[in-house]
Amino acid sequence: MRQLTFESVEGEKINPFHLPPSHFLSLLAPPSSCSTSVAALTDANPLDLPQSALYALTLEKQIEKIMRKVGVARHSEILEFLEPEARRGDAALIEKIQVSATLVQGCWVLKSDLLYPTAALTTTTTPSAPHGTTHSYITTRRSAGRTSGRHNTPAGTPHKAMVDAREYALYLLSSQGWLELDKLQQMTPVPGTDMLAMLGAIARPQLAQGNNKSSGRWVFLLDRDDHFIEQHREVTQRYAMKWEYQFRTRIAPR
Repeated sequence: MRQLTFESVEGEKINPFHLPPSHFLSLLAPPSSCSTSVAALTDANPLDLPQSALYALTLEKQIEKIMRKVGVARHSEILEFLEPEARRGDAALIEKIQVSATLVQGCWVLKSDLLYPTAALTTTTTPSAPHGTTHSYITTRRSAGRTSGRHNTPAGTPHKAMVDAREYALYLLSSQGWLELDKLQQMTPVPGTDMLAMLGAIARPQLAQGNNKSSGRWVFLLDRDDHFIEQHREVTQRYAMKWEYQFRTRIAPR
């Protein structure tokens, strides 16, 4: 996995007015290099970014940086990366998280159109209402061939096709907690190498009972976050409606 370093925030406009006083002062007189990494870092913590660099960004940008790095995270894990001031007001923070992430099994997942940027259409929006959902699977298939080379994977798969495949995989993982790889491949025009690379970041193979062989199913990468679901029922219900509305008319292959 590519490391997130200080250079990754070069080019970002740093606005000191987004900083609490203590962090604004740390920018004026930065600590020595041996103490600039995030204080909460552990061996299991994937971020490698100075606190001053992270906190200098707007809260939305902080969350986007985190989600781009980890891909999938529990709500409590995102909070660990943020400064204490940003953790206050849970409802407002959730709204910020939804700019960069979507909810699956009570966990946050980086939005597909951030991972696979396209020239025009995208497939994810904050689910304020069912009509906020975007284009259908058929639209993606028809337009995928017109995608420019800048919006393809290294293997040549159009990003629009990748977005569609990933969104459908997230829908299955959200609604039933698992999916079957062979059926997903039948439903989406994505070759095996790109499919496995995409799926491996959001799911894991389920082993058959009694042996170490794959059952043919893939389950969501993280365990279901029942605590978040219980504490934020309205948010969870909105996403359940969003996923259902987005894919309820999906046509199975003939």
